[in-house]
Amino acid sequence: MRHLRILWTFIRRENIEPTNNRAERALRPAIIKRNLSFGVDSESGRQFLERMLSIIATSEQQNIDTYAYLQSTLTAQLTGKPTPMCTQEGYAMCITF
Repeated sequence: MRHLRILWTFIRRENIEPTNNRAERALRPAIIKRNLSFGVDSESGRQFLERMLSIIATSEQQNIDTYAYLQSTLTAQLTGKPTPMCTQEGYAMCITF
């Protein structure tokens, strides 16, 4: 009952989808890659793979060059600058380094 109002948000707001099909479809290629590669052997390897697949999926959704984003993120980390967000605005700011 606590979450009943939230469950019907898609009726009140036009830009909210009633299902998570888009998210499920976005995850499918990552799951297939993971299954074909026999996964990873360690917790740190699993975390790395999850994060990289998330960055790749997000950058594709935002129409951002994944390699350039990763390069700017690592450059920011090494130079002590703020890490850019994986959005068009964040990407536009990070490519000006």
